[in-house]
Amino acid sequence: MSTPRFYCPNPLPAGHTIQLPENAAVHATRALRLQVGDQVILFNGDGYDYTGILTSVRKQEVSAA
Repeated sequence: MSTPRFYCPNPLPAGHTIQLPENAAVHATRALRLQVGDQVILFNGDGYDYTGILTSVRKQEVSAA
């Protein structure tokens, strides 16, 4: 399986934990069944991809660092 990509409209500073938008969090947990420790790619439209690791996974709330 390839690494899932999620759009996050906020800035993505290195070394900080961010919350995925609700629709991305629901997709990550229900459709993809991602777990804490899974790698993801985040992007915000600035032309770059940012690698993250899931640090918290709940039904409608997912955090990555």
